[in-house]
Amino acid sequence: MDAINARKNFEFINNIKSINPELDHIYHFDEAEQKRILNESPWKKDPHYFTDIKISAVALIKMVMHARSGGSIEVMGMMQGKVQGNTIIIMDAFALPVEGTETRVNAQAEGYEYMVQYMTKIKEVGRLENAIGWYHSHPGYGCWLSGIDVNTQMQNQQFQDPFVAVVIDPNRTISAGKVEIGAFRTYPEGYKAPDEGPSEYQTIPLSKIEDFGVHCKQYYPLEISHFKSTLDTQLLDQLWNKYWVNTLSQSPLLSNREYAARQMSDLAEKLQMTATMASRAGPGGFGPMGAPGHFPKDKKKKQEESQLSKITRDSNKISVEATHGLISQVLKNVLFTANPHQKEVSALGPLGDADTVLSPPSSMPQPGPTHLMQFSTMSGTTGLEGLEVLNDFVTAEEESLLIQELDARDWAGKGIEPNPEMKRRHQHYGGVFSYRLRRVVGDMKQLPTMFDFLTQRLLERRIYSSSPNSIIVNEYEAGQGIMPHVDAPKLFGSTITALSLLSACVMTFQHVKDPHLVHRVLLPRRSLVVMNGASRYVYKHGISKDLVEYVDGLEIDISPLLDAASTGPEKQHVAIALLDAFTTYGVFYITSPTHPVFSSQKIAEILDATSRLFALDAAEKTHIPKIAPGGFTRGYVPIGGESGSATKELKEGFSYGYEWPSTELQAKLADNSLNKLQGPNSWPSQETLDRLDKGQQDAFKSTLQEFYLNVCQVAKGLLQGISLALALPENELAKYCTSSETISFMRLFHYLPYVDQGDAAQIGSSAHTDWGFLTLILSPCKTVGLQLFHDNSWHDVPSVDNTLVVNGGDYLSLLTGGKLISPLHRVVSNGMEERYSMCCFYYPDYHSKIPLLVQEEFKGQAATGNYSLLRDQRSEEEVINDTKDHSADAQDARSVASKLLNGDINFGDYIVSKWTQVYRKGGSY
Repeated sequence: MDAINARKNFEFINNIKSINPELDHIYHFDEAEQKRILNESPWKKDPHYFTDIKISAVALIKMVMHARSGGSIEVMGMMQGKVQGNTIIIMDAFALPVEGTETRVNAQAEGYEYMVQYMTKIKEVGRLENAIGWYHSHPGYGCWLSGIDVNTQMQNQQFQDPFVAVVIDPNRTISAGKVEIGAFRTYPEGYKAPDEGPSEYQTIPLSKIEDFGVHCKQYYPLEISHFKSTLDTQLLDQLWNKYWVNTLSQSPLLSNREYAARQMSDLAEKLQMTATMASRAGPGGFGPMGAPGHFPKDKKKKQEESQLSKITRDSNKISVEATHGLISQVLKNVLFTANPHQKEVSALGPLGDADTVLSPPSSMPQPGPTHLMQFSTMSGTTGLEGLEVLNDFVTAEEESLLIQELDARDWAGKGIEPNPEMKRRHQHYGGVFSYRLRRVVGDMKQLPTMFDFLTQRLLERRIYSSSPNSIIVNEYEAGQGIMPHVDAPKLFGSTITALSLLSACVMTFQHVKDPHLVHRVLLPRRSLVVMNGASRYVYKHGISKDLVEYVDGLEIDISPLLDAASTGPEKQHVAIALLDAFTTYGVFYITSPTHPVFSSQKIAEILDATSRLFALDAAEKTHIPKIAPGGFTRGYVPIGGESGSATKELKEGFSYGYEWPSTELQAKLADNSLNKLQGPNSWPSQETLDRLDKGQQDAFKSTLQEFYLNVCQVAKGLLQGISLALALPENELAKYCTSSETISFMRLFHYLPYVDQGDAAQIGSSAHTDWGFLTLILSPCKTVGLQLFHDNSWHDVPSVDNTLVVNGGDYLSLLTGGKLISPLHRVVSNGMEERYSMCCFYYPDYHSKIPLLVQEEFKGQAATGNYSLLRDQRSEEEVINDTKDHSADAQDARSVASKLLNGDINFGDYIVSKWTQVYRKGGSY
């Protein structure tokens, strides 16, 4: 009887409605209909397309049981179901082998593999429902999405939409009797959520307020309802046992004392903070520097509930909880929280506003003679809440005039008052800020007229509502930077701006509580960065001295090498620039305005094709032919499928190359004349290709092939310039690359975001050098990921519009005795954004045995190089388990280099052995 009552009580409280047996078809899965809906994908046009979610009783109880089993540890699972109009229907759920204090990317990879295997097996037994969402628990802190949850859901929506995120709080479920649950969808990147008024209230623990507030505008809630079919009823009748009764019928005062104690402690902390802030506030609100405070008009709605009234509501709820627990001692209808869809949070008002306080746009000229690289990027939002970069905020002429004015004035710092201790030069206008005292010294003064055009533009763009009253100018010479910091919240306003003059730089944003969460943003020359919200208060910003060291001239126009009509002197001019770039860093940018590979349209086409490929459903990607060991790398590269070290690389890829004409391929297969690096491409199935074509026959393959051949053409042009740079005949290197395009290949990469935990267990791409002749990289995403190792530190290599990044390869470096550098590089993540790149690995001919290309004095330098080509890159496990005697093959770098250069080993055979080393069996570790 207890079991029956408990189940009925559970169904009543959670409004689980039995459906008419005639309507049990809700469980019917029409595969053709679901494919039609998927092809149309109406949710891509409307961010609010999905409005409701229906969860079956069995799925709901399975999720609650799983969440409850984790205790104070978060758990995670997947949901199966279908789409019906604007509603997502959840038919079933299953647990994933993932748990932790917070579900992170390394957990996603493990769960991903399990999910794919599970979905494959159940489809073999006739269960056709798709993976339609994921759920996880928030033990004791409510139903909302954290920053990591938002990032995970954004990835899911991008790569396997339709997808929904469900959050369950098992502690509040037990305390309230009603399942504490929320369902959410994230907005697409760049979408501005509507400014809604205060929604219904929910309690957020003080320790979670910051995370909630930063991300609450990045997603929206769905209405949740539950249903029970005849099948559900039969299952529950069989499965409802003592364990289920105990789990869902506990008294909150008997089994949840720890949670209740935490709620009271959190309430006390909020009261103490409110009292403290009230004592500091001016008569009108929270004001800076002792001034009368006020709240901006546009935030009036957010102040309708004062801090004290919200805390009072919290205390009332805890009181009701305790009283009801004493009376009933059983599961009853006590609603501990009002609504899991609340977006408003109990947060303090702003410490200052741009209308009334010191708000400095910090101008950052960088006149140092040494620059590492000069870049450009797209204007707009950056992926970090409250941060925006506005390109070309001032013109070149305005910049020049402003620099002249500044250089004509006195500088402080470097022993000169008022901040003699500073090692960089600076100027202060309006108010003089003392870095030692952390306050303004002296009286406020009017800004000089030379800034009038800047302040007027800031007002016209509505960046400030009234003119800023303080400007700080900092000069960063080569090798100088500024430590990560948050500009004094009590002194400066809620908006900080910075104008970058004379060169580009990279500004880093580091989370104040999680130092592993770092966001790097490129500030092009003459751009303005605007910091509000999280970027202003939750992240420290700084300029690393390792990232300020830019070098001009590393963007090289190679048009003369691609134009048959070019003259010798024109080509020689390019050759000189190439030699300087190769011998200094080994990495540089190339462009040619008239060549199709550098056109914005062609770049957009290959990026679109790449993103569509990796956006395929996870299960569908498992059917794409995978790369195999042996050197001939064509097909899909799953996450963890390759690595140049023992570190797991969080990337997936697709490898393809030369598309042989059918008749020629058949003839070569018949007479066995293909070498080990030649063969057909491994394309997805025709059904998948049709979907990728978007209605245009062979569009996907044609886009990829055109891009590959165009990049190979650019690589051949570069060979001319390299030959000239080495004082060789123009076509010297080209004669060793007569059929290079048939063994070279293109890799499309999709790098997944991860949070660096400092243990090197995972990375986008391990630190390595490239083996071949040349690597040409298209990096159309503005997210910084590629890094170069130079002068014992890592430097960002951001994307530059309409360019390719060129890396020198190991083989080319060996042939020049190390004169041309093969740079050590890697790919990292900012922890928040995915990234795409397209890499062409350009090889000389398979049977190449190229003699040394440089003078005698360079011989032997290569033996000291850190070449991946000469290292054993098998995993540690493979080396340990290898019982074969390799003593006869054991050679140091000098011996192997000698064999390659003396012609005892041809290039192709050696490369085949290298690809075997980096292949990871089964696509995982």
